Amino acid sequence: MVKFIMETLSNRSFILQTSSGQCSRLRRLKNGVPQGSVLSAMLFNVYIHDLPDTASRKYGYADDLAIMLSRPTWKAMEEGLNEDMGTLVAYLRRWRLQLSVGKSVAAAYHLSTREARRELEVRVDNKCLEVQQAPKYLGVRLSAASLEQPGEPPLRRCEYPPKPWSSLQRNTALQSGAEALMRERDTTSIQSTCTELDGWLKSVDKSGLPGKFKAWVYQHGILPRILWPLLWYILRVFWRRGRIPDQWRVAEGVWIPKEENSTQLDQFRIISLLCVEAKVFFSAVSKRLCTYLAENTYIDTSVQKGGISGMPGCLEHTGVVTQLIREARENKGNLSVLWLDLENAFGSIPHKLVQFTLTKHHVPSRCRDLIADYYSNFRMRVSSGAITSSWHKVEIGIITGCTISVTLFSLAMNMLTKSAEPECRGPRTNSGQRQPPIRAFMDDLTVMTESVPGCRWILKGLEELVEWARMRFKPAKSRSMVLRKGKVVDKFRFNIADTAIPSISEKPVKSLGKVFDCSLRDTTSIQSTCTELDGWLKSVDKSGLPGKFKAWVYQHGILPRILWPLLVYAVPISTVETLERR
Repeated sequence: MVKFIMETLSNRSFILQTSSGQCSRLRRLKNGVPQGSVLSAMLFNVYIHDLPDTASRKYGYADDLAIMLSRPTWKAMEEGLNEDMGTLVAYLRRWRLQLSVGKSVAAAYHLSTREARRELEVRVDNKCLEVQQAPKYLGVRLSAASLEQPGEPPLRRCEYPPKPWSSLQRNTALQSGAEALMRERDTTSIQSTCTELDGWLKSVDKSGLPGKFKAWVYQHGILPRILWPLLWYILRVFWRRGRIPDQWRVAEGVWIPKEENSTQLDQFRIISLLCVEAKVFFSAVSKRLCTYLAENTYIDTSVQKGGISGMPGCLEHTGVVTQLIREARENKGNLSVLWLDLENAFGSIPHKLVQFTLTKHHVPSRCRDLIADYYSNFRMRVSSGAITSSWHKVEIGIITGCTISVTLFSLAMNMLTKSAEPECRGPRTNSGQRQPPIRAFMDDLTVMTESVPGCRWILKGLEELVEWARMRFKPAKSRSMVLRKGKVVDKFRFNIADTAIPSISEKPVKSLGKVFDCSLRDTTSIQSTCTELDGWLKSVDKSGLPGKFKAWVYQHGILPRILWPLLVYAVPISTVETLERR
């Protein structure tokens, strides 16, 4: 499509003809789009759609653009308009466009004030725009009378001094203004927001917090009517200023082993213990950011399953992968699958990639600046036993344990995976629905295609994108599987940076709690689950604990571990009944 459009625009010539019949010579156009073409309007809109973020609101129709700004003072309005006009002019020059100063006009609409005689002064390249009382925009005359709404004070132009109000008019205006202010407070009042704040505080995992933070949550839970309005007021101040306090930009790191018998540093991950106030604040930011991304469909939930609130992720991801493998085995079809794992994904994602992703998805500048300020001077120290490191600045990676880190990571991974999708199409289900070739759950990627070359194309595209993002895959933890006529074959190999990816025939893979091996069946995994359950029950029986403590261990330790295998594996009813009798 791009080549076709470029070929159409590059080889275009025209002839001018006057009413008297005179014609010019044939000339070739190097700029512009052909007027009258059905494609020109769309190409022009695509060319100028990414206007820069400004304080004023922008309304565009083809090449006509209107910017509107409301400020409490005349000086603030002039400064805001001049600043926004400078930003727009710089953007237009960058894209080789020019603003027509002679056809641009300015107008001001306001209530009667002491500055009614002032003229609005908006400059572009040291030229003042013409001020009109009732400019015409898209065939509509924008006068003060046409903008009045029923029940509102009339709008006044700045051509005559305002008439003094009587005592009755002044009291009526003050009363209506007070009522409007109260109505606004009802929609964003402290009491209504404290209900939402209550949900955020209850969602914080209190068991993983240090003692002083536990006491903080306990204190705020006991006295919500007194302390929560004060907390919400503090959070609003930080949101309005766009600055994060230094006390929120520190974390205590704790080493958590990734696997059994971990001895090397790369076999551990850091879990950050953060300030509870910061968790509450960024819970609000994360929730609003998720709502913004979901309403604008910036995140494809059929591709990225993790990090999106209200979206079933882990179970749906595993279920779709299992269904495609089962259908290919039963129908004797072809399927190529790659399970890819990123090395230290959370700790290696650059901050520049996060900011680039937020800008690419048109996240408002206030939210972007707030996140940039949060990561600009974040410090951390880690502890292991009695040894504690010194404070060091986090210059790469996002903070594990922060409530907004999951959303930022999901958004960045969604951009990378969607960029590699055009390399090849995904497989079809028995119902005829085409599935995406890449599925992601946070940093776990699953590539599924019907052909081996298509899988290699996607792997190459992902490798280039991940290298551009200064990240890398871990071939040792990645796995590959190729089905030919419903059977697993080992003659095809996939490489990452000249390192071969092991197949599931060599090493089975455990993806999101489910084991995939070369048998493509769940029999071995079900037997292993039953054996593990027997071991857990025997350990509890031999522990010597009283009966109620054994029941607590079973309820909160063993039962949650056994429920997930029962969900992801096709466990027979007879096996479930046997487990219940134990």
